[in-house]
Amino acid sequence: MTFAPDVVVGAVGETAKSRARADRGESTSSVEEYFREAASLTLEGTDFAKNDVDGLGIVIPNQRETARYADNLAELLGFEDIDWLTVAEHGGASPTELLLQGALAVQQGVTETMLCLGADTPRPPGSAETLPIPAPEHGFETNYMAPFGYQGPNSRVALVQNRYEHEHGIEPEQLGKIAITSREHATRNPLAYQDEPITMDDYLDSPVLSDPIRLLDAVIPVNAGYGVLLTRAGNADRFEGPPVRIETYGKRMVNADTSQRPDVTTTGIARATEEAFAGSERTVEGMDFYQLYDNYPISVVLQLEDIGLCAKGEGGAFVERTDLSFDGDVPLNTGGGQHSSGQTGRAGGFTGVNEAVRQLTGRGGDRQVPGASVGLLTGLGGLSYDRNYQHTTTIVLRRGVDG
Repeated sequence: MTFAPDVVVGAVGETAKSRARADRGESTSSVEEYFREAASLTLEGTDFAKNDVDGLGIVIPNQRETARYADNLAELLGFEDIDWLTVAEHGGASPTELLLQGALAVQQGVTETMLCLGADTPRPPGSAETLPIPAPEHGFETNYMAPFGYQGPNSRVALVQNRYEHEHGIEPEQLGKIAITSREHATRNPLAYQDEPITMDDYLDSPVLSDPIRLLDAVIPVNAGYGVLLTRAGNADRFEGPPVRIETYGKRMVNADTSQRPDVTTTGIARATEEAFAGSERTVEGMDFYQLYDNYPISVVLQLEDIGLCAKGEGGAFVERTDLSFDGDVPLNTGGGQHSSGQTGRAGGFTGVNEAVRQLTGRGGDRQVPGASVGLLTGLGGLSYDRNYQHTTTIVLRRGVDG
């Protein structure tokens, strides 16, 4: 599926990450303050002011009520006279879904300039604990998951990884290489929270959280805010750098495998990628970089297979023999991904969106992929209790609008 060539990303914004450690000089901002800062950073350096934005998209934070939250936030931020307001609540796939919603609105003329925002504060000031995602008293998780001992994403992903190991086999060192590469990229990204390199021994020696998921398999929750500005290519003189176009995309909403015995080692990314490249002269192998949703290394392995860089069951061997660094054979999560930059609740997927735009506009700094002009981005969201991801998105982004 494609968008009109004149629908472009004009700017991105991203705040510093924090775990609200005032004793370390970290920000203790509220989630609404992060939204405000993200909006300001996104518009900064462009010729767009708040009153030029006629469409607003919000990723609803995990820690806020959903009823009328976007309406109240829009007023709080000063966006009171807009033509279109939408939200995304698709778990980790919310940012990629919001990007597509915004592009569709611009293409259809519903809005001229769309600002997509996401923020969350899973680490509240003064607390040593990360807030859990609220579970309603009579909600799906309360009724159908908690009684069976599920304790959040770690335990659910552990089941997927165990099944993968049983069916296909994978070595801890192969998963560790993904974590180590992500951290190396994060050391080159001033916006990443974790900027100290790790070794294979660090990875292998990290404690097990939910067998076989280790501490260094899991993302670290952080507080932050993000923004993406979508507009018409005719407005290119109003922002810095070349425009970035959504060339094609594919997505699956709700788990693609609805059988009674689903294959939990295959995600909807397989079908989403087929859809994205159907009828295109592009190939998956022809991408200059890959920003894959990376809440866990095993999720990255599944996606490397599902996008078609290697066959199912060969992901571990592929990782072992492939240079995944920003200047290597398959540049992977060049800014450190969520795995090392930190995950900001549902908004964490903006990490890949924003990094893809930076790479395509030549703003990757010390991690810039040489000659990057086209890249692949994915989103995953909604870990279900008997399958894997409910929402999956594959997007191809390219620099420029001609051709």
